Amino acid sequence: MKLLDKSVIKACFPLIICSLVMFRCDLCLASSLSPKTHIHSATEVLEVLVDDGANNRPALQNVFYDFQAASGIKIKVSAYAALDDFRNERIGYSLIRNNGADIIFTHSAGRLMAKVNKGLVTDITSLWDELNLQQAIHSQLLPHVSLNNRYFALPYKFTTWGLFYHQNLTTQFGPVPQTWPEFVEYCIKLKNHGWHVFPSNSKQPWVATSWFEHIILRTQGADLLYQIASGEKSFYDSDVRQAFVKWKELIDHDLFSYGWYEERWEKTLPLLLRKKLAFIFSGSSYMVNNAQKFENGHKIKRVSFPKIADIPRYESAPVEAFFINARSKKQKLAKQFIKYLANKDVQTSIAQKLHAIPAHKHAQLGENPILKQDIDAFKTSVAVTPFFDRLAEPKFEKYVQPLLVEFLKNGDIDKTLHDLEQVRLRFYPFTKPNN
Repeated sequence: MKLLDKSVIKACFPLIICSLVMFRCDLCLASSLSPKTHIHSATEVLEVLVDDGANNRPALQNVFYDFQAASGIKIKVSAYAALDDFRNERIGYSLIRNNGADIIFTHSAGRLMAKVNKGLVTDITSLWDELNLQQAIHSQLLPHVSLNNRYFALPYKFTTWGLFYHQNLTTQFGPVPQTWPEFVEYCIKLKNHGWHVFPSNSKQPWVATSWFEHIILRTQGADLLYQIASGEKSFYDSDVRQAFVKWKELIDHDLFSYGWYEERWEKTLPLLLRKKLAFIFSGSSYMVNNAQKFENGHKIKRVSFPKIADIPRYESAPVEAFFINARSKKQKLAKQFIKYLANKDVQTSIAQKLHAIPAHKHAQLGENPILKQDIDAFKTSVAVTPFFDRLAEPKFEKYVQPLLVEFLKNGDIDKTLHDLEQVRLRFYPFTKPNN
C-alpha cells in the first residue's frame, strides 16, 4: 500500500486537529448534560397544585415552562378555585393520597401550620439553610412559614391593605387624614356632600373581617388579634368591645352604603373612578390588578388605615407560599423546584405579573406607585399579621366572619359580641367566657 505523501499529510494536519477538538467538545457537552447537573428527562413529572384565582395560574405558567427548560422536569398543573377548598379537608385528602400533588400552593400561617401539625408537610429547613433564605426573604414573613425554628414552605408574594380613592377626592376635600377622629370627620363631610363613603358587601366576608382586624391592630396591636383568632380571648373582653365601639362610629354616621351588599367589591370600582364612591378598602395587589383594566385606573391612590391609639403600627399582609407534600415520592425533584422558585429573578417575574410584593427582599418591585406605597407601609411597620381567616381554625372563622358582616348592617354591639362568644365557646368549650 502506497503511503501518503508527506505534503498531503502536512496539508491535512489542521483538519485532523480540528476534528479531534470537535470530538472532545462533544464529549464535554454530553458530560454537561449528565444527571449531576440535575438535567432530567422530560418524562419526569412534578405535579403542582395552584390557586386558580387572581391570575395566579397564568403568572406561574411561564415559570413552569422556564423550569422545565432548565431542568428537563415537566410540571403538571392542577388547581382549585374555591375558597372552601382551603377551609375544608379536601386539600388534606389530596395530600394523603399516594398520587397527590408533589408541591402545593398555600396561604401561610395558620392554614399552613394546621397541615404541618398533621405531618403533611416536608420540613425544608436544610434547603433554607443552604440558600441562606433567612437573610434573603423579608424577615417579617419568616414567622408565617416557620414553627419552632423549622421552615416548612417558601413564600413568594404578599400584599398589604389600604384605603383607595380617586385623586380628585383630595383636590376637592384636602388630604385624607391619618388619625382616627379627623378621618371620621373627613368621611362625614364626604357623606354630607353626597358621596357614598364605603361600600358594604356580604359576598366577600373577609372585607368586613379586615375592618375588624385593622381596628384591633390600631387599638390594641397584634397580640389581641392572635388571642381572638386562637379562641383564647373572650369576645366579652373590654379591649374587644372597644374595637367595636370605634367601628360603630362609622356605622352610626351611615358611612357604609348597602346598595352593593349582594355584589363583590370589584363591582364598586367603576363608582370610585366616576367619583361617586370615596373609598374602597382592599389589598393593594387586588386593586392594581382590577384598576389597570380601566383607562383612568392610574388615578387611583392609596393611603394606609388611620392611626387610632398611640401604639406601634402593625399591618395585615396575607402571604402566599408553596410547600412540599410530605407523602410525595419525588422529594429531591420537588426541592429542586422550590430552589428555583426562591430565585430573586423568578420572584420578580411572578410578583410583577401579579402586581404584588415579592417575598425575596432583593427581587424587583413593579413600577406601579401603589406598590411602592405598599412596600413602604410594610417596611415601616413593626410586624405584619395574616388575615384573620388564615390565623384562625377554618371551623371557627367561617362562623365568625358572617357575624362581622351582619354588624356592618345592624351596628348592634351587644348582640354581635354575644353571638361571637357563642361561636367561640362552641369550638373552644374549655375556655372561660370572661377571660
